[in-house]
Amino acid sequence: MKHYRKLLLFLFLVVLPWQTRWIVEDVMMQTDVSQYGRLSIYAFDILLIAFLVSSAHVWTKKAWGRIKASKPHLYAFIALDVLMAVALVSAIWSPEPRVALFAAGHLILAGMLFVTLVIDKEISPDLVLGGIGIGLIAPGLLAWIQSAQQSVFASTILGIAAQDPNVLGTAVIEHEGGRWLRAYGSFPHPNILGGYMAFGLMAVLGVIARGRTKALDLPLALAAVLAGGAMVMSGSRAAWIAFALGMVWLYELTMKGRSETFKQRMQYTLLLSMGVVLVVGFALRGPLMSRLQPENRLEVISNTERVAQWSDTSRILRRTATGALIGTGAGNYVFAFEQIHPLRHAWEYQPIHNVPALIFVELGVLGALALLVFVVATDWYPHKGWRHESGRIAMSLGLIVLVLSLFDHYLWTQPTGVYLLAVFFALNLRLGEEAVSHS
Repeated sequence: MKHYRKLLLFLFLVVLPWQTRWIVEDVMMQTDVSQYGRLSIYAFDILLIAFLVSSAHVWTKKAWGRIKASKPHLYAFIALDVLMAVALVSAIWSPEPRVALFAAGHLILAGMLFVTLVIDKEISPDLVLGGIGIGLIAPGLLAWIQSAQQSVFASTILGIAAQDPNVLGTAVIEHEGGRWLRAYGSFPHPNILGGYMAFGLMAVLGVIARGRTKALDLPLALAAVLAGGAMVMSGSRAAWIAFALGMVWLYELTMKGRSETFKQRMQYTLLLSMGVVLVVGFALRGPLMSRLQPENRLEVISNTERVAQWSDTSRILRRTATGALIGTGAGNYVFAFEQIHPLRHAWEYQPIHNVPALIFVELGVLGALALLVFVVATDWYPHKGWRHESGRIAMSLGLIVLVLSLFDHYLWTQPTGVYLLAVFFALNLRLGEEAVSHS
């Protein structure tokens, strides 16, 4: 089975945007179903487990010896172990232990994915970047169709819920022409589509510029076109800002670099994707401009709710004497929220739109410190090798992840987001190593 591990990894990355799942149990809030209490096993979970089983042979003493010889690797692995252990043990004191166990289970799988991608040197960063890029094609195309039809069809098999812009609760942009549906793609919310497309588009830019997967250049170019448009159609401001910062950073550093081939290939892909972004943005300038107007009714509601979340988070931390020390338990933010504001509808309980704050609330001081050590350790090599093209790509992807984590929560609350984080941190470490070794 080990000979198929690269194929299994590639399939996992392609399927990662899809929400096909088996719902094991619904943990209720009053009489309502909360999406954060919907305990599920996803199709990509099965593919990930198959990949991990097929990769078991790479977990050798020799591999662990290499890890121990590198302080960034060693600190990253220790911090990750602590983070996973805290998440698992937090089920003991969490309001909903079943939710905590499922959240910890996904985190442990993500941790094993990270470790495997770091120690298996036969899996190149280009395979991972390429898999993410190819995985953009289908959900990107779906987003274009949804935007054109202004509706989202339901599919149990694909894990897609129906969405109608005339129904309250659907993510829309209000403008002079009415209610414009934001594209969902294959995700439960447009913000997740936008963030995933921003990260994936940067991955496409990086892998094409590196020029080591030329057989995939054509489908990756198609992915860049579809992802660029889908990112715009998602209406996610955080995704727009994240991609803009990552793109500018990569472009500026590339222009100062020495590799002419890297410059030419990166500029070609950048012009292609940005051309699509600008054309789609101009075509949809009516609703998109409304998205940028802070006085717009929906924007006022959104901004007010996000500000209020910080006050609610403070109350959650103060609800017990040990709240900040041990946290609410993995995946239990909304259930702790329910305890301080009971008798509301399930959809009113939303996690704070900030991943570091959310992890601090759920896993307490120890979890937050473990996360900090893990981030610093995995980011050590890219900062040392920022002059090399591999370091530039890693840091550009990191900028996107940083912005998305500061303005939304799905990188922690959605299994797709948790796995994407694991993939990013592994890429960050591997690309950083590559950059330092060539410096």
